[in-house]
Amino acid sequence: MSRAGLSFFVALILFVSLTSKEIASYSLLFGVQGRQLIANVPLLFLVAVYLGKIGVSGRVSYRRGDGAILAVLLPMILFMLGHEAAFSDGGIALKYAVHLAAIAAILSIGVDVRMLGSVFVGFTSLICVFMVVQMMLLSALYGGSLTPFEPVEAVGDVLGRDDHVYLNPFGLGFLRPEDYGNLGAFEWYRRASYATEPKYIAQVILASLATLFVCGPRGVVRTILILVHAMGLLLVSSFAAGAALVVSAVVFAMSRGVPKWTPVLVMAVLLLGTYLGDSILTWMLANTSGFTHKRMVGAAAGFALVTSTSTSWFGVGAIPAEAVDGDGAVFLPSIVLLRYGVVGLMGYLLLFAVASRAMLARIRRLIGVGEGLAAFGIAMFVGTYFVFFVIIMPELVTPGLIFIFLVALRGTPMRRSSRWSV
Repeated sequence: MSRAGLSFFVALILFVSLTSKEIASYSLLFGVQGRQLIANVPLLFLVAVYLGKIGVSGRVSYRRGDGAILAVLLPMILFMLGHEAAFSDGGIALKYAVHLAAIAAILSIGVDVRMLGSVFVGFTSLICVFMVVQMMLLSALYGGSLTPFEPVEAVGDVLGRDDHVYLNPFGLGFLRPEDYGNLGAFEWYRRASYATEPKYIAQVILASLATLFVCGPRGVVRTILILVHAMGLLLVSSFAAGAALVVSAVVFAMSRGVPKWTPVLVMAVLLLGTYLGDSILTWMLANTSGFTHKRMVGAAAGFALVTSTSTSWFGVGAIPAEAVDGDGAVFLPSIVLLRYGVVGLMGYLLLFAVASRAMLARIRRLIGVGEGLAAFGIAMFVGTYFVFFVIIMPELVTPGLIFIFLVALRGTPMRRSSRWSV
């Protein structure tokens, strides 16, 4: 196999691993346990290569500028391993340790970012095309009616999502009859593609679009791919995706001439937006029962839940039942504080500050050399992280977040004369 072929094969495996949480249909192909294997085995392999490299050289090697991130990552990895040994919280801390180690590995051993980006954007574009074709076929052949299609029972049996009816018209992706979007008089069924909910596939499309901005092709090809992604986001109609784009614009606007304390200011502005966002959403939509509303209420009340529950320096390895109020305990910092204590929270906030400062510095540099679109792509990664991983689907670290780290810190714009090929 040629070097390019090997790079493509590795990138394909990493794509499946890095989207394993969002694209639940992998479980229908490989089974639930198989999905877990394809999610974690490639990351474990990266970690093993990283540890082998350290063992051979006797030192931790890294690129200039990554020292601060690694200085936070390595103690966090040790903390998670120790926490798992002390509290045995069902392997969650161990999983986080592996994922944090995978971030350290990809920053140190090097991964073909452009090849991975091309695979990620290529497959996501294909998913978007499938959604568009599905809509066109439904309209042309059945007038938009879903009556001819039977529910996909496997979604409930294998994925445990028997709370909704899932259809898969023409095998081009899932949709739920009760979910629809509208633009004036024009209405359509919201697509979930091969995920179980529209917001999951929306997060993948946003990450792919940001990758396209950072290290994708130029000219007509990029324009076409941007339009394809935009159509995909429209068919998904995720409020969270819209919120992520707004946050991205705020981060991009604040990145110009930023001082050292900007990451703290960014977090403060984003938190303020969380509080105000719920009031604005309720006022505009008069909706107090939707998923997004509940998540935003949970984010706004996150620290209040913490104050009503006793915390410790090292946490207890699980969220106490008395701290959970329906969908309330969903704000990531409060979850980290309850589960991993003051030490864990300080480690998380320090990692956020160091990583965001590095990303903001990259945004400034890219703007300085006339690469404004690439700079906005990195801002999109920050916005996607805050909305999806802090509020909507809170996780300390996931395979998807590993991809964000990799492209945001390693992705480089193509030269204006370059062509993008796989």
